[in-house]
Amino acid sequence: ADKKAKKAEKKMKQEKKAADKKAKKEQKKADKKAKEQKKAADKKAKKEKKIAAEKAEKEKKVAAEKKRIAAEKAEKEKQAKAEQLKKEKDAAAAKLAAEKQAAAAKAQKLKDAEAALKSLEAKKKNAVSLEKQEAAEIKKEEKEIVAAAAKLAALKK
Repeated sequence: ADKKAKKAEKKMKQEKKAADKKAKKEQKKADKKAKEQKKAADKKAKKEKKIAAEKAEKEKKVAAEKKRIAAEKAEKEKQAKAEQLKKEKDAAAAKLAAEKQAAAAKAQKLKDAEAALKSLEAKKKNAVSLEKQEAAEIKKEEKEIVAAAAKLAALKK
């Protein structure tokens, strides 16, 4: 019986040793699998982080481009408004200059007309004065003729 017990004990020891060995092997296998899974998960997380960073960078670039385009558009609108105001200002200045020129021309015509009127009045006075002078000369000549006729009549007697 002692021999049997020893044999059974030896068998149990061997089974325990085999079970321990098997458990150790399985534990090692499980550890290796867990390590691989962790590595794969880390790799996946790293890849997702990289993708997220790239996406964020892309969105940042898109936002910057949109901002730049909006700024360009605002600048173009500002320039167009400034040009429009300049055109309106130039047109108003040109209109004012034309009106000033027209007023100056009108004033000059008026001056010319007044000068022409004065000239005509002077000519009229001159003509009236000449008429009076001629009338006086005619009267003088008529007197001379009457005097000559009287002399002639006196001589005939």
